[in-house]
Amino acid sequence: LHLEHTRPSEVDFVQSASARNIIISHIREAEAQLGHIQGVLDGLLTTRRALEDFIVLQNHRLAPVRTLPTEILSLVFEALGLENNIVSVDEMPVWAASQVCRTWRATALSNPRLWD
Repeated sequence: LHLEHTRPSEVDFVQSASARNIIISHIREAEAQLGHIQGVLDGLLTTRRALEDFIVLQNHRLAPVRTLPTEILSLVFEALGLENNIVSVDEMPVWAASQVCRTWRATALSNPRLWD
């Protein structure tokens, strides 16, 4: 390749144009491959996020508090209700606890001592 500021010969011009076209073709191939790789990477990242979400869910399901018998959980809720400076039901710790999940709600609602 001649990088001089003189007019290229006809042969040099054809060779330079041919080399440029080959390079452009390689660039397009590389861009296509990068697009494919980006698609694969996006898919892997989506799968990774789904797996991480699944792990979080399983960690919640395996939490030791989920294995407490309802009798023990009810006693914990009763201990939460011992606070005397409660103005409204919304301020009751047992009310907040009863909103955690179905099991906790059923346990709280089935214990009349919590609502006296």
